Amino acid sequence: MRSSRKVALLGALVIVAGLLATPLTAQAQSAFSVRVGGFLGNREVPADGMRFYAPAMRVHAGDTITFKLKGFHTATLIPANSDVDSWARDNAGGVGKPFSLIAPDPDETSGDDPHTKFNNAAIFPSDQTCGAADNACSYDGTDTLNSGAFIDTPSFTASIDAGVGDVIWVVCLIHPEMRLRIEVVAGGATATTQERIDAYKDNMIAGDRDDAAALDHKLSARSTKHVTASGKVVHDAYAGFDGPGYSLLAFYPQKVVVRRGQKVRWHFSGLRYEDHSVTMPFKRGIAISRNGAMPVCDPDGDAGPGPDNPPETQGPPFCNDPSQLEFDISPAFLYPRGDGAHKRGDLDSSGVEGGGIHTGKSPYTLKFTKTSSKDGFRYMCVIHGGFMDGFVRVKPR
Repeated sequence: MRSSRKVALLGALVIVAGLLATPLTAQAQSAFSVRVGGFLGNREVPADGMRFYAPAMRVHAGDTITFKLKGFHTATLIPANSDVDSWARDNAGGVGKPFSLIAPDPDETSGDDPHTKFNNAAIFPSDQTCGAADNACSYDGTDTLNSGAFIDTPSFTASIDAGVGDVIWVVCLIHPEMRLRIEVVAGGATATTQERIDAYKDNMIAGDRDDAAALDHKLSARSTKHVTASGKVVHDAYAGFDGPGYSLLAFYPQKVVVRRGQKVRWHFSGLRYEDHSVTMPFKRGIAISRNGAMPVCDPDGDAGPGPDNPPETQGPPFCNDPSQLEFDISPAFLYPRGDGAHKRGDLDSSGVEGGGIHTGKSPYTLKFTKTSSKDGFRYMCVIHGGFMDGFVRVKPR
């Protein structure tokens, strides 16, 4: 009996020794795909998704995430363990912050309006040598990693190489209220699965689409006006409207009917993600929209007062030295125009106002002193072009 026990014990020791001598298998790495934004509606309900379509994620160090950019968005990983509200407030939105969409342009000084340009730190990738599915950018949590919005392919892949326990926030610099939380967990801990991400995406898109259609119907049927203390009639309208996780890219109501001498007041208070303008007449607005941001070559960057030069090539990268490329923004695109009283042919614009940019007038009030045709005065949003339009029909007194 003792001999048998010795044999069994020796056998167990041999097995344990063999296990210890065998290298442990490394944690299998996962590759995730996350959709960012995307059109939700149709011709009747123009709704745009404003989400990273994934639940709060748990990943292992070394996992990769490919962000599928469906529209004008970025996937920007901010330094690990940052307070996301503080980071977004201090770094994004508005004009002139480190990662704002819009930056001052010191080269340009003509006119009364400040001159601006797209901020290269926001629209271009922070590292242009990586980001493809087979060449992920490494994110270790110490700095900001930005996909950029102007990229060759609408996807960006990052390898999560931060430490266990780190919490990472991903923010869209174009719409800073779009955010995704990621936590790095230990190798043996349960992580998020692609199946859960896909189920979340499908459920949220379906729910947001239904909610957007219901809100669109409600706003389209509502027409309100109020009388000021001086007895003047003011009709209320909305330049777009955002719900939780989506934006409605329309004016509400689409046609406002007023009497000559009355005013329309457009509100931007319903915007959380998007920015819009109220710009008329329509054709002049379209021209401003098409020429809103023009590529130029700036040899001295922000360091000197030298002028911007015309593009050196007809297409991207526009400049022989790509580091000189910038996109100058027309003041007429960004800032208010007009005297507050619309006459046929006059350019009147609220300027750009909304969830992230505040260069316009909010609310924006315009008085109509001339009667219109039956169709009305047509106006539009310079950011979203001709498909986001509205009408003001002005009847005689």
